[in-house]
Amino acid sequence: AKRDLSADVSDLRAKLTDGAVLVYMSYFGIPALDESELNALRRDFPNVVFVEDRTQDIIVPRGEQSFKPDATLASLRKWTALPDGGILQTGLPVESGIVDTRYGDIRKAVMLDKSQYLKTFEPELKTDFMKRLHASEFLLDAAPVPVTASPEYLKIIKATDFKAIYERRCRNISYLRKQLEPLREAGRLEFVSKHPEASTLYFPILLNERDRVWQAMIDKKIYCAVIWPAANETHGICENAEYASRHMLGIICDQRYDEADMSFIADTLEKAIY
Repeated sequence: AKRDLSADVSDLRAKLTDGAVLVYMSYFGIPALDESELNALRRDFPNVVFVEDRTQDIIVPRGEQSFKPDATLASLRKWTALPDGGILQTGLPVESGIVDTRYGDIRKAVMLDKSQYLKTFEPELKTDFMKRLHASEFLLDAAPVPVTASPEYLKIIKATDFKAIYERRCRNISYLRKQLEPLREAGRLEFVSKHPEASTLYFPILLNERDRVWQAMIDKKIYCAVIWPAANETHGICENAEYASRHMLGIICDQRYDEADMSFIADTLEKAIY
C-alpha cells in the first residue's frame, strides 16, 4: 500500500499470477484501485478473479461505474446492530446456502455480553463472550456450504433505514471534522481521508502516541477503534501499512450519537493529545 492507503499497482502486478483472486476495497473513501487501473488489470490478467469488499462503504450511494467485479461482498454488522447478515452479489457459480440459526443466536449472546462487559469490565464476561465469538466463527468455518442470514435477521435488514443511518453519520463526521480542524492545522493529528463522508465507518485520524491517547479516551468511556492491529506475520512486508497500524485511530461517529456527543468526543480527544 502507498502512504495514502491506495494500492501500489506496480507491486501488485509483480505478484499477480494466473488464476489468482484479487480482493480489493476502498479505505475510508480512498479507492485502493481506480477504475482505469482495474480495467487495465483485467485486460492484462484475464484469468484473475476480481472481488470487491464494500464493507466500508456499502451504504454510501455510488454513481454508475464501468468496472464490474466478479463478486461483491460486504458485512452489515459494521453498520447496525445485527448478529448476522452480509451481502454477496456475484455471477460466479456459488452453492446454495443453508440457514443455520445457531450462528446468529451465538452472535446475539456475544453482543449482549459485550454490552454488559463495557458497563462493568468484569473479566469473566469478556472471557465468556470471546469463547462464544470463537464458537460462532468455528460454525462458519465448518459449514460445508455458505450459511445464509436467518429469517429473523433478514427481516431486520429489510426494515432498516440505511439512508437515515448514512445521513446521521455524515452529519457527525462533518461536525467532527470542523471541531478537529484546529488540531490538524496545528500538526497534532492528520486526517486520513479527504472525503470521510465517502465511507462513514469511522472518522479516521493519524496521531503520535496513539495507544496512550486511545487509553485516555477509554478512561472517559469513549471506545475508539484501533485500526488495524498488524499480525506478526505481516511485519516487514509494507512499511506504510505498519505505520497506519501504529498511528491510526477510528473515532466513533455512528448513528447512536449526535452533535453533543461529537463535541464531547472532540474535546476529550484534544485534552488527551495535549
